[in-house]
Amino acid sequence: LVNAGESLQLQLGADLSGEFTASFLKEQRFALELITMHWGTEPMNGSEHTVGGVGYAGEVHFIHRNLQYANVELALKEPNGVLTLAVLLNESHDDNPTLAPIVDGITQIVYKGSECAVQRVDLRQLLPPAGSKFTSPFYGTKDYLS
Repeated sequence: LVNAGESLQLQLGADLSGEFTASFLKEQRFALELITMHWGTEPMNGSEHTVGGVGYAGEVHFIHRNLQYANVELALKEPNGVLTLAVLLNESHDDNPTLAPIVDGITQIVYKGSECAVQRVDLRQLLPPAGSKFTSPFYGTKDYLS
């Protein structure tokens, strides 16, 4: 976990990088390389993006490298080199045990450039269970990108 100044970065080891594919990507394959996080001091001013003009408490970017390129630096120079999945965050007073290793790490990297190792986080635990759907009709056939 690294304090990059304007965001926190979670660099993934090669054994943790999952692949991302989808029909709209025209058979391109992407590997998760980096997760960046940022947030604000108020519940609606921490996100980089808005929906309908409304901001969110924070934003997480899951940065994937196109496997056609050897590394992120090369991929960033190409129009199809990087795929970023952004997740907007709402503030909550409830603790999320899945995120505890990251939250604990944040307290150790107060200054820009500081870094610390964090325990492995199973990001799949942040997704709804396979087959769940939030609106009716409730079919058990829905799945989530992971």
